[in-house]
Amino acid sequence: MDYTYNSIVKPADIITYLTISDDQIDLVESLCDRASKVIETLCNRQFMNYDGTSVVEITEIKSGNGGPYLFTNVYPIISIREINDDIDRDWGIDSTCDIDTYTFDAESGVIISDTFFMKGNQNIKIIYTAGYSTNTIPKDLIQATLEIASLLYKNKDWIGLSSKSFSDGSVALSNFKLSEWGKSIIAYYSKPLGRGY
Repeated sequence: MDYTYNSIVKPADIITYLTISDDQIDLVESLCDRASKVIETLCNRQFMNYDGTSVVEITEIKSGNGGPYLFTNVYPIISIREINDDIDRDWGIDSTCDIDTYTFDAESGVIISDTFFMKGNQNIKIIYTAGYSTNTIPKDLIQATLEIASLLYKNKDWIGLSSKSFSDGSVALSNFKLSEWGKSIIAYYSKPLGRGY
């Protein structure tokens, strides 16, 4: 199995952090992908949009609400190639927004029009590049993902169990809990409720 380039952590990170031998590469690669997916699910957003060499372009179709704001699914925004605002969804040259009529906040993924985006159903097309690459992913987000990978690894025999009894009469409890620090990182990077897709 090969891990995907959209994994927040790399196999080498997992091997070092968990002191797993590199002959368990299938497990390590699986942990990379699963831990990355868990943290993206918890944060309700995608962090990586990466093909192995660079951040790649994204095309999104949005419904305008008649206001000045659009929210991208993936952020931080690196650049915007084009925004089309077209009720008929023809996406012709006449519907292309002038680059001088909008700005964007890179970190939050918010595009701000000088006027407004038309209200409509899937009337706005955005072509942009966004997300982190392996060189720009924040270190605290990597660390939180490694914490999740560690929990997945240490609790791999506990699926569906909250406790185990042993022949000597002892009982062990499952410990699949993020640290308070890990929770704070997830809260920090989470997409705000109500922001939508």
